[in-house]
Amino acid sequence: MIDPERLLDEVATAEFLSLSARSLQRLRADGGGPVFTRLGERRVAYRHGDLVAWVAARRFTSTAEETARQGQAVAP
Repeated sequence: MIDPERLLDEVATAEFLSLSARSLQRLRADGGGPVFTRLGERRVAYRHGDLVAWVAARRFTSTAEETARQGQAVAP
């Protein structure tokens, strides 16, 4: 089992999430992506535990459930 506190760089994170590094950068800029840590001006890292939680929060049993949950998040 991987330590949930282990930090992954952008390339390892993108690979773990099956995303491109560019998609990960866009999620970071626009919001909605996993929590990240800024280690320097041009360096970010992601905690493994945060990535697992981010993926788990995006699990649905149907598209209807996904739509309902997104509607709840948007409503005031």
